[in-house]
Amino acid sequence: MYNHSEVNHTDEEPVSDTVVAIHQICSTLLSTCGAMLNFMTVMAILRSRLQRQSAIAFVLNFIVLNFLVASICLPIIMVTSFNTELMTSNLMGCRIGGYVIYSTIGTELMALILIAVNRYFLIVHYARYQKIYYSRRNIAIMMVTSWMVYPIIFIFPLTETWGHFMYDLHRFACHPMNSHGMGNFIILFVLLTMVPSLGYCYIAIVYKVIKNRRIVNASRTNSKNSGYSKSDMQLVSIVILILTTFTILYIPFLVLGLLDPHMTKYGVVVHVISIYFGWSHVIVNPLIYSVMNRQIKQAYKRLLCKASKREEPGGLQVPHQSMNVNRTSLTQNSAGKSNGDLYKAPPPEKTMVKEETEC
Repeated sequence: MYNHSEVNHTDEEPVSDTVVAIHQICSTLLSTCGAMLNFMTVMAILRSRLQRQSAIAFVLNFIVLNFLVASICLPIIMVTSFNTELMTSNLMGCRIGGYVIYSTIGTELMALILIAVNRYFLIVHYARYQKIYYSRRNIAIMMVTSWMVYPIIFIFPLTETWGHFMYDLHRFACHPMNSHGMGNFIILFVLLTMVPSLGYCYIAIVYKVIKNRRIVNASRTNSKNSGYSKSDMQLVSIVILILTTFTILYIPFLVLGLLDPHMTKYGVVVHVISIYFGWSHVIVNPLIYSVMNRQIKQAYKRLLCKASKREEPGGLQVPHQSMNVNRTSLTQNSAGKSNGDLYKAPPPEKTMVKEETEC
């Protein structure tokens, strides 16, 4: 069990007013804006029944986790920054709060991997994609497993089997990062699972797009090449944006935590700023994974239209779709189609988008 010295940060340096202000302002803003944005995204997807597509089902899973972070994890830090006694005087609350925060964040990272792998098979290995992702059972197994990994890992510090949760005066939360090597294990586990999987999947996607573009360019006239080139560049830009965002938001926090776990080398303010760069994913990620998706963007528009003016029943209904998903215009490569048809967009999506724009 804890003693009082284990609950408080080992560094006796008092918390500066600057650090307190950063926590109070950033946690409040990110919690409020992140919860609203992610809730709207979830509602837009569910109202349009887009979750029936496997690719968007994984995005929905990720957005739900973003919402939990914004509505549960950040408020814990926000409340603690205004009243530190809530954690320092409640050892069990400290442990449970830390467990909830880190388990949720870890599950979020697993959701990012699921999205990357899903897109990898969708674009690079579509034949295998059909076998794997056309089964609701397979998708359910993937999601349930991803929700179990980090909660199981953090049971060890929660039960003090390996490490323990301790209160950090400068983080305003309980964490296992400085306890008996557990912190280094967690950071290395995150880096070794996230960086290779995201890097390989998205680099393979870019390579596939460039390769298919060359095939199309060789089989089509110059007058028709420009449109496909723009589509190619759009997907490549999205992939670059995803990798850049991950690098900017997550890597600094993880590397600083590994190199300076006690916040003595680079200063507390630098660590706190890197922490909130990481927390800002609750706003940034929904914009990347949802708003940049054409179908979800149209679902957003329709949701906002219904909120601004009451539409009569019988408006646009999204056709029933199974967990199967047609590839976009960049990935259509079904059996029997020529190279010139690689980028033909699926008719249902075209029709839906055309009708939805008339909101």
